[in-house]
Amino acid sequence: MNQTGDGLGGVLGEGIRVTEQRAPEALLEPAPVGVVAFVGRTLRGPVNQPVTVSSFGEFERQFGGLWQPASLPSALAQFFGNGGREAVVVRVVNAAQPATLILPANTDDPESTAAHQSSSWLLAARQPGTRECLRAAVDYDGLGPDETDEFNVLLQRVRSPGSEVVEAQEYYPRASAVPGTPRYLPELLENSALICCERSCPGQRPAVTPVRQWRCSRPDGDDGLPPSDHDLIGSPEVRTGLFALAESNFQWLVLPPRARDLPVGLATWWVAARFCAERQAMLLVDPPEEWRSLPEASAGLAAWPLRSAAAAMWFPWIEAPDPLRGGSARFPPSGAVAGLLSRHESQNPPWHEASMTLALPPLRAEYRLSLSVSPVARARLGALGVNVPSVVRVPRGQCPPQVTLAAPASRSPYAGRLMHQRRLQVLGEALLQGTRWVLFLSEPDGNVVWRQVARQVGEWLARSTGRAAGPDAGWFVVCDRRLNPSDAPTRVVQFLFGLMDPTTGIWHAFLVRHAPEGSELRPASTNSWALPPRQYGELRAGSAPVQGGIAETGDLPAVRETPARPLPEAAVLPSESSVLLIKAAN
Repeated sequence: MNQTGDGLGGVLGEGIRVTEQRAPEALLEPAPVGVVAFVGRTLRGPVNQPVTVSSFGEFERQFGGLWQPASLPSALAQFFGNGGREAVVVRVVNAAQPATLILPANTDDPESTAAHQSSSWLLAARQPGTRECLRAAVDYDGLGPDETDEFNVLLQRVRSPGSEVVEAQEYYPRASAVPGTPRYLPELLENSALICCERSCPGQRPAVTPVRQWRCSRPDGDDGLPPSDHDLIGSPEVRTGLFALAESNFQWLVLPPRARDLPVGLATWWVAARFCAERQAMLLVDPPEEWRSLPEASAGLAAWPLRSAAAAMWFPWIEAPDPLRGGSARFPPSGAVAGLLSRHESQNPPWHEASMTLALPPLRAEYRLSLSVSPVARARLGALGVNVPSVVRVPRGQCPPQVTLAAPASRSPYAGRLMHQRRLQVLGEALLQGTRWVLFLSEPDGNVVWRQVARQVGEWLARSTGRAAGPDAGWFVVCDRRLNPSDAPTRVVQFLFGLMDPTTGIWHAFLVRHAPEGSELRPASTNSWALPPRQYGELRAGSAPVQGGIAETGDLPAVRETPARPLPEAAVLPSESSVLLIKAAN
């Protein structure tokens, strides 16, 4: 879950991150929606670094465009081709090697002898692969005759060998060849986005590059092998693979096949689903390619092991234009579906109740399903936890609800419905990020902070649901001593909020906990006897009413051990000294 704030932010030194947090009187705002993350293989680009792109042309400039051995570029082209707004791309590699570049120290001929090359400057590209084209030029302009250890070096990335189209450039004036000096070139290049020193430097400055000539990178780069599941998963400690997205804002995650004939492994799907669940995001899972008929899909789904409320699947594969091979070809559906979801969320914000009943837009005209699916089959697949893309626009109310993979086995009334899940995710993320100001108070007064949190959260819920505080609010927030007892750790603030499903009247509650070690949002089970079936209304504790969906200090009504509606496992005891007992879901 992204823990950085909005607005002013940056990094001051290694390990120190500064973020701007909202003040308690500020209005909460939702995070941007419709952002889709892609993790996989590309032709070139930074490795294990999230890069935001807003068009396929921008992706081509950063990552090299369509490439036969990789599936991610095609998925991203289908994403933007179906209305996708914004994507975050993480490139992963397997055994890829960078191109190298030699700056001779004593002669202009880098091909002389091996002994000569060992006394030259050997540089390596930051981005591995065969398509990274770098060049360098060295001069001594502006240096005095006694400054024999200093030099100026210009580095450029060009579009292709021999091209004059410069895509990136870095200049290091008065660099030094002497270790320990302030401008020692290997230390300067530690912050370079283009190149680094491959080995210890010879101690002599490189020779001047002849006029109108360049020292170009050699053709010794290697694109490596298709990424393994280990490469896709990566490491949370060093932020590689999908964990490179730990600080990125995204709502959907797509993992294209490792190659056209190499699907993503089940272990990767498991890790990715948990990763998304922790960040209030959704994972798009591609169905296996061997599911080429409805009976095969039904049999496969019966044994499908991943049943997560943070994952969704669309079936079947689609047929789409293939510019590399000509004509059309079969592709996994997640790239195109991600574009539809991005467009849908951008046009219909998911925190609005109306968005839960709207159908997704259809695939663009040049896309079609590889298998015809009847309305009856769509309903049957939906019962198994799988969605079917539409190729024509469906009137409102005539399309089956979109579901998550948890639909067949979930006991939760909302975990199986995709758009309901997304609404709760967006609202919860806004409340989590928007109330982190409580961690930055120098001397917090518990009662004052609790009232400020309750008011701020209540205003946001009123605006997002379109229902002001009152008998028909359909939401509640609790932040008082029952959740923050006197014996709780200092500087820890917890609050509980809930929303009523307008279609079923069932309440969904979440517990937010802010502590110095981090913030978290977890589903919680509420006591249905403490909440009316169709509205929040007014709850009384003795003579103290709780108005408008905001419970600040009063106690909620007494409850029974066996509730009448299926939201058990939490209790509110009626006495003045009681605490609110919450069972948070794992």
